[in-house]
Amino acid sequence: MKNKKHSYPTLILIICFNLIGFSQSNRPKQKTDTVFMTYYGKDLPNSNYNANTKVEEGILVKGKKEAIWTKYYPDGKTPKLKGKYVSNVPNGPYEKFYPTGIIKEKGVFSNQHYNDTLTYYFPSGKISSISIYDKHGKQLGITKHFYDNGTLALSYESKEDKVKGDVTWYEKSGVISSQIHIKKQGKVEAIVFNDLAFNSNTPILTKGFNAIRVAGPILKDGPFDPNGYNVVYNKQDELYQIGSFKCGKIYSGKIYNYDSNGLLKSISIYRDGFYFSEGKIN
Repeated sequence: MKNKKHSYPTLILIICFNLIGFSQSNRPKQKTDTVFMTYYGKDLPNSNYNANTKVEEGILVKGKKEAIWTKYYPDGKTPKLKGKYVSNVPNGPYEKFYPTGIIKEKGVFSNQHYNDTLTYYFPSGKISSISIYDKHGKQLGITKHFYDNGTLALSYESKEDKVKGDVTWYEKSGVISSQIHIKKQGKVEAIVFNDLAFNSNTPILTKGFNAIRVAGPILKDGPFDPNGYNVVYNKQDELYQIGSFKCGKIYSGKIYNYDSNGLLKSISIYRDGFYFSEGKIN
């Protein structure tokens, strides 16, 4: 019996088929394999980054984000955000950065809310504020805000997102400028002001001016409470209003006023819902 001989076209077909099968069996499968993925502007057109600029990178497991992912500023080099993912959802420690590369914010995000210690930083790298959240995302314990020179500016205690006890403001020198005491029901029980913190030349005629309701309040420590204690910032991330609010207006506390260059020009003090005096600027 004569041996069958393959024609050249048949041999080429068999070889190509085997090579294709080999390459396919060794190709990483994104749905099952763990891969390190880098996305560029061309991969994420909605990012508005240049086509070859790095947008973000991290580990994919079965097509989902896992472990630490890094997002970049439009230069494609400076980290904007580093955070942990679990099954494509932010869950765990994270850090945000200024365009300079200096840390801006550090905390833990879990189950769609803050958890544990949340820290904000000034562009200089010094701590701006420290607050603590429980596993349900509610603020508790002592919250502290600092001046840019590192001295304490404000401190208060919270439980289940509600401020209780003493709320204390400080001068940059460390001297207490004012303090309010809040009852369990969230009502202000007592107000203590340090007269040295006020300008004695303030005209008495201005006393009694009602505060204006805050429009689109910006907070860093939870939602705005129109009838509770709030620390409000302006769009330039500057301290704007601090104190007890009623019907969305400052009731007992301070309003920080800035000029067109962003420099603090005055601090308005309010008592019982009305303008009282000008605070001292160090």
